[in-house]
Amino acid sequence: MNLLIVEDETRLRHALAYQIPWDAHGIEVVGTAANGLEGLELAARKLPDLMIVDVQMPEMNGLEFIARLRAEHRLPFQKILILSGHDQFSYAQQAMEQGVAKYLLKPAGHNQILDTMLELAEQAKQDMAEWQRQAQLHKKWQAHLPVLQQDLLRQWLQGEYRLMELIHKSNELQLGLDKQDRVAVAVIDMDPLPTDETRYLKSDRSLLSFSLHCVAQELLQAPLQWVCQTQEGYTVLIVIDRGMRESADVLRDLYSSVEQLQRQVKGILKHTVSAGICAQMAEPDRLHELYRQAIKALQSRMILGSELVIPYCEANQASLSLQGSIQAERQLESAMETADKPRALQHLEEVWSELMQGADSIEEAYESILYIHSLLIRLIQSQGLRVSEVFQDEVKYLYSIELLRTKEEHWELIKLAAERMIDLLLEARNSTTHHTITALLAMIEEEIDQELTLHRAADRMYVNSSYLSRLFKQEMGVAFSSYVTMKKMERAKEVLLQGGRVYDAAAATGYRDVSYFTKVFRKYWGVTPGEFKK
Repeated sequence: MNLLIVEDETRLRHALAYQIPWDAHGIEVVGTAANGLEGLELAARKLPDLMIVDVQMPEMNGLEFIARLRAEHRLPFQKILILSGHDQFSYAQQAMEQGVAKYLLKPAGHNQILDTMLELAEQAKQDMAEWQRQAQLHKKWQAHLPVLQQDLLRQWLQGEYRLMELIHKSNELQLGLDKQDRVAVAVIDMDPLPTDETRYLKSDRSLLSFSLHCVAQELLQAPLQWVCQTQEGYTVLIVIDRGMRESADVLRDLYSSVEQLQRQVKGILKHTVSAGICAQMAEPDRLHELYRQAIKALQSRMILGSELVIPYCEANQASLSLQGSIQAERQLESAMETADKPRALQHLEEVWSELMQGADSIEEAYESILYIHSLLIRLIQSQGLRVSEVFQDEVKYLYSIELLRTKEEHWELIKLAAERMIDLLLEARNSTTHHTITALLAMIEEEIDQELTLHRAADRMYVNSSYLSRLFKQEMGVAFSSYVTMKKMERAKEVLLQGGRVYDAAAATGYRDVSYFTKVFRKYWGVTPGEFKK
């Protein structure tokens, strides 16, 4: 601690400086002055922590000296002891008003002066420690302030605060809202990656969204403009107007700012950006309504296309037919049942195209997408599969379809689900193929003397006839009817070789018409049954 003594009496000044053991207590006397003017000069150079000041001095008295010192030099932790021969209350009152810590009357003993200064030195140390603690807290606060501001902006967008609570919190976080302010909002997003994109992967989408946010903060951040990023990855620009401008002018400037951001992002990231803008300005506590407008406007890029700045407008309540193509749906169902992937995808695309062509707004597009989702879910469940098994990690898009932001992304999901469904059906059926075909072969052997058709066999085995036909040919290498004919002709040959008549051979193979049996036998073996017997 440094000590400056300002005292006009030479003897007392020297006594204070040299007869009190300051060094033993960690206090260094850095100067002595005979009046206030000398004291000001020394104080400016030495910046003492502690001072002992007399009141009555030539040139400038102690109280004037302290007032000048406080005005000209900011020494917040400095402690001053007034040492005066005047016991008038007015002197003490003025001293306290100037921030003097202690007031002692002359003659004061050295021990009393030392104890008082040690007390003031301890106070100064405590004040400095508290200041350092507050400074560290302030530094941490400033470091976390952007994060806290972002949290407040996100909560504000969700409408979590009433007006006065919002204003109070905004002032705490140095955003400075006022109840007279009006707000507008734009929601900005990177356009989805095209299927032929080579520079970025789908996994880079979050990085691209963060990069957009960083560029927006650099370009758009201003005293009355705030940028935040939502949990969905949108970059949001909130504009404040103090009531000085027309709403149309503010929205026009907001539109221009977003267009400028589009150009910058395209130049830097080589990828396009789209945005939705609210329809009007409103009070701060209605920001969540404007935010929903901007979100809905942005979602319209599914219909309108990418690289657009889309203003919000109310959708027309036109009726939307979700009937689609009934014939295409039936053909899709049939193709799914037979696990015919090319045909299933063809009919699925027919249904998709017809529905989406009739969707003129984002609401109609979402209804069409939900319709196709429900159609797929019904087909999945009818085949004994689970929806989560088919959609896998993409099942979240069934619950929040707005997470996919273009028609192309929705179509890719629907097509992927259909392909997975067929693959699962084929896998399941292949695992049971041996049992199915074995049972069918046994049925043919047991009923070779009866008329056996594919449809009758399929009905008895509770499977689709088209599926059974394809499965049989896949496993046996021949069509079902060809195989049955072969087995019947071999059985007929055995009967004839054992001495049976042509009638007996026909009856043993399920032919009631002998002439028809003879025709089939000749076509298969190249001779008639009679000629074969000879």
